[in-house]
Amino acid sequence: MKKGMSLIELMVAITLLTIVISAAISLSVSLIHQERRSLATQNIMDNSSYFLEYGGRFIRMAQKDDGSCITTAGLNYENGADATSIRFLDYEDHCHEFLLADGQIKERVSSDNTSGNLGSLESAVAITSPKATVSSLSFAINGDDASHQPRVTIKFAIQNNAFQEALMDVETTISQRNLNS
Repeated sequence: MKKGMSLIELMVAITLLTIVISAAISLSVSLIHQERRSLATQNIMDNSSYFLEYGGRFIRMAQKDDGSCITTAGLNYENGADATSIRFLDYEDHCHEFLLADGQIKERVSSDNTSGNLGSLESAVAITSPKATVSSLSFAINGDDASHQPRVTIKFAIQNNAFQEALMDVETTISQRNLNS
């Protein structure tokens, strides 16, 4: 009897081993790609959630302005020229603004109730992470008059910088808690 394997048996064994290793590597690469996508999606979800909770608290607690923070006295909110910003008097009597600048949602807060102390756009503090880009932001104000409860609808699109496939469109409506009766 012969001891060992023939050349054909050896070639078949090497071919099968190569197929198994290739499949394992392909599966590993696929799992790594899926994990990166999952982490990137989680990152933009975290950024979105943080802004909606943080910004929503201030927007919900806004109060009627006497014209020192926003241009029209008796209203709660005011949009910027292109609706990518919102300005209001917050519950701590500070003029507050959320806006889109440099691909991030940013915040400016004055030291008093006037818009003159908001500071420059360069001094605005980023709310969203630099790891994500906000490509659009809009604030739609509804019912901001004496007979309706004011509502602000926020829409934005956010994308992870490292993993471009992770993209999310977000829309929510926030109603004012304090009706300023």
